Amino acid sequence: MKKAKRKKSIKKQVITCAVLATSLLLPITASAASALYTLYQVGSTADKATSTSFGQVYMGGSTDVDEAFKWMIQKANGGDFLVIRATGTDAYNSYIYDLAKSIGKPLNSVSTIVVDDLIRAGSDSSLIDKINKAEGIFFAGGNQADYVDFLEGSPALTALNNRITQGIPFGGTSAGTMIQGDHIYDSISAGSTTLDSKTALNNPYSSLISFTGNSFPFAVHSFFFSPSL
Repeated sequence: MKKAKRKKSIKKQVITCAVLATSLLLPITASAASALYTLYQVGSTADKATSTSFGQVYMGGSTDVDEAFKWMIQKANGGDFLVIRATGTDAYNSYIYDLAKSIGKPLNSVSTIVVDDLIRAGSDSSLIDKINKAEGIFFAGGNQADYVDFLEGSPALTALNNRITQGIPFGGTSAGTMIQGDHIYDSISAGSTTLDSKTALNNPYSSLISFTGNSFPFAVHSFFFSPSL
């Protein structure tokens, strides 16, 4: 896996929220001093608490699976769905929001948080509030090292574990799946070096291989997604 260089400096950007209103995306800006993440949202801006049921989705290695998201959507029960990522766009917003409507299970909102400051965002009260109010949470792909930087030992990780134990559906794809284990290949030591399976198996004690252990794991009852569940 090729790892991009880890961020060392703090990016100062304006938080931009995209709100779906009368078919238009309206940008909302906040102080640059608070620009630890970028928030995009479709649907209602008012919180809606619903009764959820627990479930976990693991994906990766190919395209997104509609049935997996439909399964999570039903368990979120019309609440607010949150996607967390360290890089990328808000493409999941319309995909999940429209998918929910197509199966007659509309969500109150779908939001994407793109973490810009991996060091400080995990302690940000507004980001933690979004986690606390989410009825479904999904981690996108990318680089698991970014997620470890963002979450390890942070209040955001505590909030995520609290929501999981409260029974919300939770999931991830690729790097977002990789971080959901007791022992995580974190790709930190590899740096910008591409580490493939052949190289790792030839020397599993290579200095390029590093793990994040028991200080990080999510409080989940792990199982692989099955549409029949």
